[in-house]
Amino acid sequence: MSDPSGWSGASAGYSDADAVPVGNALHAMATIIHDNVLGPIELEAPLLALVDHAAVQRLRRLEQLGTASLVFPGARHTRFAHSIGAQEIMRRVWRRLEETDPPPGIDLAAEGRLLRAAALLHDLGHYPLSHVVEPIAARLHQSAVPAADSELDPACESDWLQLAATAASRPPPPSDVHHERLAAEIIKRDSALQRGIDAYVGRPGAAAEIQALLKHHGGPRYRRQLIASHLDVDRLDYLLRDAHNAGVRYGGVELEHLIRRMRLGSDGAGEHAVYVESRGQPALEHYLLARRFMYSQVIFHKTVTAFSVLVAAFWISLALRDRSPLTSLVGLHQALDDGTFRRFDDHWLWNEAARRADPAGRGMTARIASALIDRRPPLLAWEHRARGPQAPADVLEQFNSARRAIADAARVEASDIFFTDQVVAGLAGDDGDSTAGEPPLVGDPGGELRPIAEAPDSALQGAAGQPQRLARLYVMRTGVRDADAKRRDQVRQAFLAHLDAPE
Repeated sequence: MSDPSGWSGASAGYSDADAVPVGNALHAMATIIHDNVLGPIELEAPLLALVDHAAVQRLRRLEQLGTASLVFPGARHTRFAHSIGAQEIMRRVWRRLEETDPPPGIDLAAEGRLLRAAALLHDLGHYPLSHVVEPIAARLHQSAVPAADSELDPACESDWLQLAATAASRPPPPSDVHHERLAAEIIKRDSALQRGIDAYVGRPGAAAEIQALLKHHGGPRYRRQLIASHLDVDRLDYLLRDAHNAGVRYGGVELEHLIRRMRLGSDGAGEHAVYVESRGQPALEHYLLARRFMYSQVIFHKTVTAFSVLVAAFWISLALRDRSPLTSLVGLHQALDDGTFRRFDDHWLWNEAARRADPAGRGMTARIASALIDRRPPLLAWEHRARGPQAPADVLEQFNSARRAIADAARVEASDIFFTDQVVAGLAGDDGDSTAGEPPLVGDPGGELRPIAEAPDSALQGAAGQPQRLARLYVMRTGVRDADAKRRDQVRQAFLAHLDAPE
């Protein structure tokens, strides 16, 4: 994509009065951003030019936590703020790592700039409401529905909620619609953005290196760890930022102490790896526990999950009933070429929902849209939390097969009930998501590097390190309180009668 499309050149609106001298002649001036989580952040002029690009500015209109603001009103922070924070944490981390044992023969300053640019741009391809619609978009993009979903038909409106719930319960399948692949595609199609990346990093081909990094195509091990692993700058920023804006304390991270204990050194297999000194093991364990609590209590909150399923079901309607161009890969690529991808944001999705909302409407789309616009969450009829072997792994498949029989027994429409089975990752990332990267490493200089779950005296071994399953059954509301309470009880009783599930 080239300049006539209008992607590039928009000003971010920062004042020249904020400019202060920094560094060398290439990065002679910087702009200060006052971040509510990390404090003052300096952006050198060439990096600010990337921030000003319209592809990055679109992130201002994507909420970081998707539907969480419907439960935590302060959680309205954006992917833009997160991306600025991620590159700042990368700056701090690399400043520490280059003082330890970096690979010989590399330009450390240029490598640091490449990593900062990658951290800034890693979320360019996110969908409206961030991760909410990506799983269902990826599943619709598949040529065939997996056998486990054989009872669900995307063309049948009565299956939309459960198809969305099933997608929300699993990592997105490998697909070209994955947000990181879309981010790489944005860079590939925008020559102005490529030139900006190369100019900031200070060498030709840097944009191509970032594309490969975002698509997990090779490169040094430490790059992959810093950008896409269970201890990367993305997670370090979003834990702090999400907790701060949601108004909870679960995501507290000893950021500066953790960074001080991070090192870069030989992994004994011919590569360099990022690891945490054994003295920093408690801070690392704290970080991992914070991530678990944020997922179980905020990101996978029962009402947040319910609204996320509604949004994903609405996406199915946009894709299959309305054939909206922005719901297909071909349409997204066309939007990248003609500049209309900038419209692909939360405002677009909420406006589409508002146009279709009709409280008196009988159609599934109108009912879902109304529940979203008027904030009427489905009712929680049953919930079970368990870890490791105590967690039944096949309840979702059982429900998909028995859903219509359960609905008949409860005297409700099958389209009105849905079941989610979400997994909060264990310490080793044991959640089935192959894109999540490797677990954090612990060790000492010259010693063996071990995954945190295998580290001596780890407080997170055993049950604490195992994945946690959050299984939930929901039913749509009718709008009459007494009737809804009875409806919820009937659905619960019918569910327990048909499935071998704990009370």
